[in-house]
Amino acid sequence: MSETTRQAEARRIVYIAKLFNEEAHLIAGNDVKSIQDLKNREVNIGTEGSGTSFLMRFIFDALHIDVVEVSMWPDEAIEKVKRGQIAATALVAGKPAQSMSRLTPADGLRADTARLGPSSRPQSR
Repeated sequence: MSETTRQAEARRIVYIAKLFNEEAHLIAGNDVKSIQDLKNREVNIGTEGSGTSFLMRFIFDALHIDVVEVSMWPDEAIEKVKRGQIAATALVAGKPAQSMSRLTPADGLRADTARLGPSSRPQSR
């Protein structure tokens, strides 16, 4: 998506009312130590047109991290991360996120979460 298209999308957003807090989750294999390690790697940013895809594009752009975007449902993406077929997947959801609740230490994945509150900056837990 071009920068002009992303800017146009951002201008279309209208804040109506706060419904609930959401958390942004980034689930990756243990070889990923920081978000910068995702540069030039395949990352699921959620289904096209979703809030997750919009937010993750914004975050990666703001951090100047170019990823190879893939688009799929969370459960499929988590399985692909487990098998090493993609580097990471993102999920933006209210608590408790069903996909997150099924992860166990035996899965061998790293999961980082940021609470998205009323401020414009994610709040790390």
